[in-house]
Amino acid sequence: MAWAVFDGHCGWQLSNLLKTQLMPFVRRSLVDAGSANKDGVSEEAVHQALKNSFTTLDDALVKSATAIIESDLPFAEKARRLEPAYAGACALLTLFDPESRKLHVVSTGDCRAVLGQKSADGKWETTALSEDCTGATPSEVARVKAQFPDEPDIVQSGRIWGLQPSRTFGDGMWKWTATLKKNLRYHFNGLSLPSSSRYKNYKDGPYVTAEPLVTTTQIPPPQEGRPSFLILATDGLWDAMSSEQAVDLVGKWYDRQQKGASTAEPDKQAEDFGPVVLGWKKQCKYEERKATFRDDNAAVHLTRNALGGAHEEMVRGALAFRYPNSRDIRDDITVQVVFFGPVR
Repeated sequence: MAWAVFDGHCGWQLSNLLKTQLMPFVRRSLVDAGSANKDGVSEEAVHQALKNSFTTLDDALVKSATAIIESDLPFAEKARRLEPAYAGACALLTLFDPESRKLHVVSTGDCRAVLGQKSADGKWETTALSEDCTGATPSEVARVKAQFPDEPDIVQSGRIWGLQPSRTFGDGMWKWTATLKKNLRYHFNGLSLPSSSRYKNYKDGPYVTAEPLVTTTQIPPPQEGRPSFLILATDGLWDAMSSEQAVDLVGKWYDRQQKGASTAEPDKQAEDFGPVVLGWKKQCKYEERKATFRDDNAAVHLTRNALGGAHEEMVRGALAFRYPNSRDIRDDITVQVVFFGPVR
């Protein structure tokens, strides 16, 4: 079983492409790993196969730029084929084997996977299954600086030459040589990022990579009486709430579902939360006092509570803003919730 979320930047083209192209690369890489290991595939081999699938797909996108512009294709076709590599995308992929009950999490960028699990005393525990790969993550900062020791200004304000994710698909402007970027800029309307006027010490890179971080977690069988669930979400959700808050919200939602709607506690729909304020003074943030449990879908439940919860006017206001104005109050939010235990 497989679930994923994709978060595009500098355009939607690459995240749209990953929806259809990532899994075939993953499948092929895992098949190749199985063919090379007749006695069974080790966890280490699975991890390497997953890493290879990400980097192979990214190479096919980014390293094909020269071949595309030197081809005999019509100009319009060249411009269209270059679009995904100009854009970038964070990708979070999870693979679950129902037989072994192993959950593999493959992550590039700042999407996040979190496991919620009920403890023996009935409390919901939170386990991080991925690490945010950004210029603000200490381990990633150390990796990038070690890779480019002669470029002390490479990481500033949590960004790598202006780019927040440190591991991404695409983002060719952070991976191509200066010569290729100039050619694309002058002849194929390539992006001007990262700005040479702002980052004067920028060299050739590549400064970011599509090689993902991979983890494997054993999911307990449901008959042990410890239901569990997986939350996958883009950083828009995590800007508004912590991993622990998200698990608490879904855990309480789950418990209410098991009780049945007739025994659930009443919602706070009619409470007066004051006027709506959204802008530089106040962004979308989860507030426990505004928590609401009116949705039948757990992912919608999380999204609603990230945007204002029971304060309906705030939720409507947050959704009324469209890009680019929306960026001052919320990021795009994509959420999936997967339940491993029995659910009513």
